[in-house]
Amino acid sequence: MTEKNIKSEAGILSANIAVIVTFLYLISVAMIFLVTGDKKLVILQTTWYLLGVMVIIFMRFISISYFEKYAVWLYGLGILMLAVVLIFGKEVNGAKRWLDLGVVSLQTSEFMKIFFILYLAKIIAHHREKEATGARTAIIC
Repeated sequence: MTEKNIKSEAGILSANIAVIVTFLYLISVAMIFLVTGDKKLVILQTTWYLLGVMVIIFMRFISISYFEKYAVWLYGLGILMLAVVLIFGKEVNGAKRWLDLGVVSLQTSEFMKIFFILYLAKIIAHHREKEATGARTAIIC
């Protein structure tokens, strides 16, 4: 399979996923409106949906090597964010999970999940590279 065919199939797959996600979005917004009748909630959900779409489009232009290069730094940032939540976090239902920034609240553990996956992928890739060359591996990249 040529690179052009792979890119073509990836484009078709992306378009299919976009159609499915948009369809699910429309169904969910319709259900929210039917159940609550709250237009503000529909606008809020639409705002978050559009923000998510923009993030997805932005991420398509970032190379995988960027994430590999900064995986350790992102992991460190995630740990720092978790520590900040322990100190300055907002307590909800008896647990500090949210970082209240005034306009928006962040649940930093959600970012940490992504950062941990990137860091773990970097460690595994590093281990495989060392294994292929026959060198001893280090735990930390």
